[in-house]
Amino acid sequence: MSRTIAVLVALTSLALKAHAWSALGHKTVAEIAWRQLDPKTRQSVVELLRRHPRFDRDFASKMDDKLLDGSKEAEDHWIFLQAAIWPDEIRKVKDFDHPEWHYISVPLYLDKSDEQALARTFHPNLATTYRPGTPTTHLNAVQALDFARQTINSNAGPDAKAVALCWLLHLVGDLHQPLHCNELVSVNQFPKGDKGGNEIPLVKGKELHALWDGLLGKQHYLRDVSKAANELSDKSKFGDIWESAASETDPAKWADESHALCVSDVYTDAILDAVRQTKPGDKMAPIDLPTSYYQSAGALARKRILTAGLRLSTLLNSLTPRK
Repeated sequence: MSRTIAVLVALTSLALKAHAWSALGHKTVAEIAWRQLDPKTRQSVVELLRRHPRFDRDFASKMDDKLLDGSKEAEDHWIFLQAAIWPDEIRKVKDFDHPEWHYISVPLYLDKSDEQALARTFHPNLATTYRPGTPTTHLNAVQALDFARQTINSNAGPDAKAVALCWLLHLVGDLHQPLHCNELVSVNQFPKGDKGGNEIPLVKGKELHALWDGLLGKQHYLRDVSKAANELSDKSKFGDIWESAASETDPAKWADESHALCVSDVYTDAILDAVRQTKPGDKMAPIDLPTSYYQSAGALARKRILTAGLRLSTLLNSLTPRK
């Protein structure tokens, strides 16, 4: 095993199942946005986050990063990054966890015959807007982001707005992780979908979803976040994204982009053929992907994280929360 693959395996095997990006990935999205925000928006956003109903438990009590210097500016910065991972940190916490909000199951049928056979039974929620008064339990990621935006712009209390703001910060990242906008569907193996790649086992990297979650890395201290954001700030490498990403402001289009990447880059022929070759009722054998897959996946993940960060800053600058 090459050193590159060994490092990737170590990182991705530790990624949390069903999360989008690792904590480093989500915090890097937030860091890129933070650097683009004007001071007024920064202050408004963090003042609202400090009114979060679980601020003491989920923010203040965890503020132990080694690079914090005790200044309010440093604390504000840390709170903003923490907010971006909060929806993953409160999994299974009653009244706050919303598992279905993290993804939208756009179908990728294994073959045309699968689409024809399952057209009447596979009906994922593909709505892209939230209608006020609709129950929020089963919203998809695009709807949940719309709900968060509406809440922040409403007359809701500051506690509800702070929670919505955390979800907004997080969901922009989620919608740029390709596997959170895709569901591989087949009659024999995945009649209800492959759970965004969670059911595609790999020889190196546990399973497909965990692989993509952890492509940026695992450690997420401020120094790690800063290093990742600095790398993505190199406009000689990522200039095209810096110039164009923020021009697309429709979250439904972000999901479409991620799904298209699943079709073109994530689910390669090697993966699709492995699904086809698995007999009905049999457990899939782990797939041994080539080194080139991990290399191209890493490059693509970085571009998506940068794109998400730039779009998040544009969204926040246009949404200055009302108190």
